[in-house]
Amino acid sequence: MANDRSGWGKALRAFALASSISIQFAASVVVGWWIGNYLDQRWYTAPWLGLLGLLLGIGAGVYGIVRLLSRVGTNNRT
Repeated sequence: MANDRSGWGKALRAFALASSISIQFAASVVVGWWIGNYLDQRWYTAPWLGLLGLLLGIGAGVYGIVRLLSRVGTNNRT
Protein backbone atom coordinates (compact mmCIF):
# COMPACT_ATOMS: atom_id res chain seq x y z
CA MET A 1 0.00 0.00 0.00
CA ALA A 2 2.81 2.44 0.83
CA ASN A 3 4.52 1.78 -2.51
CA ASP A 4 1.25 2.46 -4.31
CA ARG A 5 1.02 5.94 -2.77
CA SER A 6 4.65 6.65 -3.56
CA GLY A 7 4.02 5.73 -7.20
CA TRP A 8 1.05 8.08 -7.37
CA GLY A 9 3.08 10.84 -5.76
CA LYS A 10 5.86 10.48 -8.31
CA ALA A 11 3.36 10.43 -11.17
CA LEU A 12 1.59 13.55 -9.89
CA ARG A 13 4.90 15.38 -9.41
CA ALA A 14 5.94 14.49 -12.96
CA PHE A 15 2.57 15.66 -14.29
CA ALA A 16 2.86 18.91 -12.34
CA LEU A 17 6.37 19.50 -13.71
CA ALA A 18 5.28 18.84 -17.30
CA SER A 19 2.25 21.10 -16.89
CA SER A 20 4.25 23.96 -15.42
CA ILE A 21 6.86 23.71 -18.17
CA SER A 22 4.29 23.83 -20.95
CA ILE A 23 2.21 26.60 -19.38
CA GLN A 24 5.26 28.72 -18.60
CA PHE A 25 6.65 28.40 -22.13
CA ALA A 26 3.32 29.06 -23.84
CA ALA A 27 2.54 32.05 -21.63
CA SER A 28 5.93 33.69 -22.17
CA VAL A 29 5.69 33.27 -25.96
CA VAL A 30 2.15 34.65 -26.08
CA VAL A 31 2.97 37.61 -23.82
CA GLY A 32 6.08 38.45 -25.85
CA TRP A 33 4.14 38.29 -29.11
CA TRP A 34 1.27 40.34 -27.67
CA ILE A 35 3.56 43.10 -26.42
CA GLY A 36 5.39 43.16 -29.76
CA ASN A 37 2.14 43.43 -31.70
CA TYR A 38 0.90 46.17 -29.41
CA LEU A 39 4.08 48.17 -30.00
CA ASP A 40 3.82 47.47 -33.74
CA GLN A 41 0.36 48.99 -33.84
CA ARG A 42 1.40 51.93 -31.71
CA TRP A 43 4.57 52.81 -33.65
CA TYR A 44 3.60 51.44 -37.12
CA THR A 45 6.59 49.12 -37.35
CA ALA A 46 4.78 45.91 -38.33
CA PRO A 47 5.92 43.10 -38.33
CA TRP A 48 9.32 43.78 -36.77
CA LEU A 49 8.47 44.40 -33.13
CA GLY A 50 6.00 41.51 -33.18
CA LEU A 51 8.76 39.19 -34.34
CA LEU A 52 11.17 40.64 -31.82
CA GLY A 53 8.62 40.15 -29.05
CA LEU A 54 8.05 36.58 -30.21
CA LEU A 55 11.79 35.84 -30.12
CA LEU A 56 12.16 37.47 -26.72
CA GLY A 57 9.21 35.43 -25.46
CA ILE A 58 10.80 32.22 -26.71
CA GLY A 59 14.06 33.18 -25.02
CA ALA A 60 12.29 34.00 -21.78
CA GLY A 61 10.42 30.69 -21.95
CA VAL A 62 13.60 28.70 -22.44
CA TYR A 63 15.31 30.61 -19.63
CA GLY A 64 12.39 29.93 -17.29
CA ILE A 65 12.39 26.24 -18.16
CA VAL A 66 16.13 25.95 -17.53
CA ARG A 67 15.72 27.67 -14.14
CA LEU A 68 12.80 25.43 -13.23
CA LEU A 69 14.62 22.25 -14.21
CA SER A 70 17.77 23.27 -12.37
CA ARG A 71 15.71 23.95 -9.27
CA VAL A 72 14.01 20.57 -9.56
CA GLY A 73 17.37 18.87 -10.15
CA THR A 74 18.90 20.36 -7.00
CA ASN A 75 15.84 19.34 -4.96
CA ASN A 76 16.13 15.73 -6.13
CA ARG A 77 19.79 15.48 -5.12
CA THR A 78 19.11 16.09 -1.45
